[in-house]
Amino acid sequence: MGRRLGLHHFGFLYPQATACARIPVRRATAEPVDWPWGNRPLLSMIRKGMIDMKLNARLLAVSALMAVCTASFAQSTATTVQRDVNQQRRIEDGLKSGELTVQEAGKLEREESHIDKLQSRELKDGHLSDAERARLRAAQNRARADITRLENNGQVSSPNSRSAKRMEADVQHNINQQRRIEAGLQDGSLSRREVGQLERGQAAVNHKEAVAAHNGHIARGEQIAVNRAERRQSARIHHERTDGGGAN
Repeated sequence: MGRRLGLHHFGFLYPQATACARIPVRRATAEPVDWPWGNRPLLSMIRKGMIDMKLNARLLAVSALMAVCTASFAQSTATTVQRDVNQQRRIEDGLKSGELTVQEAGKLEREESHIDKLQSRELKDGHLSDAERARLRAAQNRARADITRLENNGQVSSPNSRSAKRMEADVQHNINQQRRIEAGLQDGSLSRREVGQLERGQAAVNHKEAVAAHNGHIARGEQIAVNRAERRQSARIHHERTDGGGAN
């Protein structure tokens, strides 16, 4: 008697759904399987209605589950990028109000660089596990707490100084770049793996800003170097969003 076809036999065709739904997957073996339809092509059997209609319904359910899982992965990645935008906006607001000094903003940009590196590493394979999301969340929570602490430590600076204006412009660039990355992820022009690669580039930009601001003064030459790095990052984002790649 032939063996009845079960959903678990198709796990190898749906690796994402298998991972998301924890559907057990049978390992392929050399032992021949006596399927009810013999050795006829599976897709041909489905088209001709020779496979249980319940199985077709199950396959459709797996496809829907894959779509949900993919959307969930993309949403979790977009959330981490959106938090980058929010943190940079808070740094910009602190500079504008004078609650953050240039030196403090530089320290925060060093921390943002660390977060971007972490995002790059965690997204190297195009996915975020629960443990990886937890690490990113913890790092971003620490950055949020540090921004609050520095905003309320009693140190103030002139928001109209040349260095403050330069730092403010740099942070505004960071906001724009992260928004472009987030938009690319949402419209499908960037895959999660590409987002990880771009976050590595953004980490380098943030590091340059931190180095330039370490003594509270950003010289013209330092600003030129930062602007050069920002233009390279902007070109990379444009290239990745228009190269025909996209969501994985």
